[in-house]
Order: sequence, then structure tokens, then C-alpha cells
Amino acid sequence: MVLEAALVNDKVNIVGWDVAISKNGPLIIEGNRGPGFDLVQVLLKKGAKYMLDDLLKEVKEGELKEDKVLEKV
Repeated sequence: MVLEAALVNDKVNIVGWDVAISKNGPLIIEGNRGPGFDLVQVLLKKGAKYMLDDLLKEVKEGELKEDKVLEKV
């Protein structure tokens, strides 16, 4: 869902999505141009730069798939 939303505006390079789970499934609350990368690191209790570098490379190469994103988390 957020991958589709990200393709709407090709002038924005990075978005942090706020997503909620409802009775009817996930909903996009908002997209933020300045996402908080530190939250990922706090939750994982380690640095996450390697994940971001891998994802950025896949985005630039046009190979990003939703299942790849989920397996990295």
C-alpha cells in the first residue's frame, strides 16, 4: 500500500509512512518527508544503516518489492 502511495509523487525521495491497522485492514494516516530513522534503531536495539543502504540501492535499481521490505525488518 505505501509502495503504491510512494509512486504518486516522484519528486519526493523519502517518506516515513504512518500506518494504522483498522477492522478493515491497514490505513495510511500520513506521509512525512522527515521520517524518524532513530525509532527503527531503538526498536531493533542496534544500528539500522545497513538496512537503509540496502533498501536505497533496491529503490534506485527499481527492484524494491514489498516482501523484501518485510523480510528486512
